[in-house]
Amino acid sequence: LGSFYWLQGQVHEAINLFSKGRKLALTFNNKQYNLISILNISLCKIDILELEEALELLYEYKDLAESQNYDGLVKVSYFCLAMVNSCLGFKEKALYFAEKVYRELPLRYQTPWAIGYGFLFLGLAYRKLDQIEKSLHLYNQAIS
Repeated sequence: LGSFYWLQGQVHEAINLFSKGRKLALTFNNKQYNLISILNISLCKIDILELEEALELLYEYKDLAESQNYDGLVKVSYFCLAMVNSCLGFKEKALYFAEKVYRELPLRYQTPWAIGYGFLFLGLAYRKLDQIEKSLHLYNQAIS
């Protein structure tokens, strides 16, 4: 339901619904749904430019995904963290996460969503890091 509101542009309502879903996931100890809820809330926060809050959530997402050995979700956290850190001017952290996931491209065994967002977010991160050739290559991959 949160995704429906998000796609309709009602981002605050989407955050509210994803937060309720997260509470349910925690109540029933559903670790994967908790992770998905954290990611969705952070992506909504990015959409409304609440980047500091998104960053905090993304670090939580990364730490939980790592502790639960969800390798694919860890990679998702890297491209999200690269992009948000670059937008906030944290260039060293942005480059760290961007390079970590860039070495593993193409993102095999990922959903089409993760592959598309991965190329777009990494392209934006590298643009903010003044690595224009890499950025353009990633943008081209996103539309190929």
